[in-house]
Amino acid sequence: MLLVVFTVVILANAVLMQLVSPVVLLALPLGIGSVIAVVAGYRKLSEVVEQRVDVPELGTVRVWSQLWRGALLGFGLFVLLILLIGMFGGWQDMAWGSIWGCLGTAGLVASVAVTEEVLLRGVLFRIMEERTGTVVALIVSSLIFGLTHSISANATLWGVLSIALTGGG
Repeated sequence: MLLVVFTVVILANAVLMQLVSPVVLLALPLGIGSVIAVVAGYRKLSEVVEQRVDVPELGTVRVWSQLWRGALLGFGLFVLLILLIGMFGGWQDMAWGSIWGCLGTAGLVASVAVTEEVLLRGVLFRIMEERTGTVVALIVSSLIFGLTHSISANATLWGVLSIALTGGG
C-alpha cells in the first residue's frame, strides 16, 4: 500500500515540476512544499496503514543539528566535485545559469531526493529488513535505486551500477 501511494506521489511530483518548469521561481517553494507533504504523509500513512504509534525514523531529536551537519557535508562534497571537474578540464561542458535557475533546481532536487529516500529507505528497505534481513534489503533497495536512474537521458549500464553501488548503499 505504501509503495503504491509513494509511486503515485513521485509521478504527481514529476507532473507538477514539469508544469512549473517555465516559471523557475515556482519550483523552489513547490519543492519545499513537496518535501513537507511527503514527510507528513509518510508519518500519517505509517500511523494509519501500519498502525504504528511511533515513527522513529522521523524522530525529532537533534534534527536541526543533523540537518545542518548533512547540509554542510553535502555542500562541501559538491564543491569538491566541482573542483575535480574543473581540474580535469570538464568546465567547458558547464553552463553558467542564473541564481534563480539554481534555486529552482534545488527545489526540484530536494523534492526528488526526499521522496526517493522515504520510498526506498523508509518504506522498502525498512519492511524488507524486517522480513529478510539487512543484507538482502540493502541489495534490493540499492538495485532498485540504480534502476530508477536507468531512465535518465544517456544512462549506461555502468552508470546505473555505479549509482546502485554508491548512491543506493
